[in-house]
Amino acid sequence: MIRRLLVLIAISSPLMAQAASEPAGSHSCQIQEVFKADGWDIPGLGSTAVKLERGRFDAGTEDEIFVTMLESKSPEASITTLSCSRGAAGRITYRDQPVDVREIWRFEKNGHAFAYKVTTTWMGVEGKSRYPLGTAMTLLFYDPDGTGRFSVMRYSDVDFPFKLIIPDWVKQLPNSNK
Repeated sequence: MIRRLLVLIAISSPLMAQAASEPAGSHSCQIQEVFKADGWDIPGLGSTAVKLERGRFDAGTEDEIFVTMLESKSPEASITTLSCSRGAAGRITYRDQPVDVREIWRFEKNGHAFAYKVTTTWMGVEGKSRYPLGTAMTLLFYDPDGTGRFSVMRYSDVDFPFKLIIPDWVKQLPNSNK
């Protein structure tokens, strides 16, 4: 039990300490998005079932955005996390964090999927056992240019409440999803 608690503290500290270790008003290291030219593998998307059929999503714009809620049939995954390295100015820490995918939302306009919101629970791994660490993370993967590659991963926990990013190419699509 103590080992699991230490793992929880060690894993959650880099992301939470980022804000706590900087003076108020300082934004010397704030990672919001990570770009990967060939696109991200969206955790849990490989095998899904529709949990809630397509419905209108109020994005606060005139765009007719629709959302479908999906459930992953293979929730064990990992996500890439980047954080500022404490005590090492200019250094970023990269890690693959084991997660369980809790839910996936697919956003579309006029039949074109442009974003996926993925909510995960961080998992600890001890041998072949996985256990929840009590930390959740929400990620937004989106296609910034209409190529079908979801090349931007946004740590959407920095946008509270959740803010959907609607790329310009999506805004140019006609509203004909009726």
